[in-house]
Amino acid sequence: MTPTPETVGRFLLFKSDEQERQFRSGRLSPVLIAVLADAAEFALGHLGWALKLTEVWRSPGADKKLGGSGVHPAWRAVDIRTRDVAPEKVEALVRHVNDKWEYGNPLRPLLKVAYHKPHGTGPHIHLQVHPRTRAR
Repeated sequence: MTPTPETVGRFLLFKSDEQERQFRSGRLSPVLIAVLADAAEFALGHLGWALKLTEVWRSPGADKKLGGSGVHPAWRAVDIRTRDVAPEKVEALVRHVNDKWEYGNPLRPLLKVAYHKPHGTGPHIHLQVHPRTRAR
């Protein structure tokens, strides 16, 4: 069964009603929905962690101000809050996602689907996909 925002959204928390509305809008990349479904299932089932989305879509102007690469305005990225989450859980989720999913951009072969290095406005995992992202 292909994951949908409705099926995946039951296992997620949202920073605000706006993030939930954006998530359920039907505009997110289907590949991103699949990655997020996998991440949410792993986090809840193996780590006891319900993922909270803090950013879904952002305008190109806001993305530029934050030093973004354009994946949020293209509906190909989400951010997951990691504040108050044990570092080993964050590492485990990032490792799980990157072990299972390949970013797939031939022009940027070193990019990962998940990372959590300090960036943006607060601690979070950034999930991103490319049109060629595939399960390994």
